[in-house]
Amino acid sequence: MSSTLYAHPPHQLDELSRPISQHANTRRPTALDRLALHLGLLLITYGRRRYALPREEISRRYANESARHTRELTWARARHLLITSR
Repeated sequence: MSSTLYAHPPHQLDELSRPISQHANTRRPTALDRLALHLGLLLITYGRRRYALPREEISRRYANESARHTRELTWARARHLLITSR
């Protein structure tokens, strides 16, 4: 069988099945559309944003972590001395 033969003959395009020009259907975005797009972008951008902590909060958290770390080291040393002194 020849590769130039079709299993079905090609269909003829009639008036209704002809593709419509893209320019006839396309409309440009209006000012309201652009405003809505920008507002949506702002909501997405700032909705996911992590806000920085104030310096006082950072220093307070650092002091708490430092005090907790020192306290845990003191407990570990005391426990080690208690276990090794037996």
